[in-house]
Amino acid sequence: MGVVERLSRELLNRDVALDRESLFSELRSLVPHHAPLAKPAEIEAVLDGLVGLGPVEQFLA
Repeated sequence: MGVVERLSRELLNRDVALDRESLFSELRSLVPHHAPLAKPAEIEAVLDGLVGLGPVEQFLA
């Protein structure tokens, strides 16, 4: 299982709102323990996968 999948699964098992800000905050606490070598692009991929809008999201804010 890759980093993106592992972090996504861990986030979904937690009680966190499914918005980018809440997920990012929770990810910051997860990464040091679950994926200390995760690259910023992998963290963005987790957020994009869970929020679901990817690059289009910035135009909707």
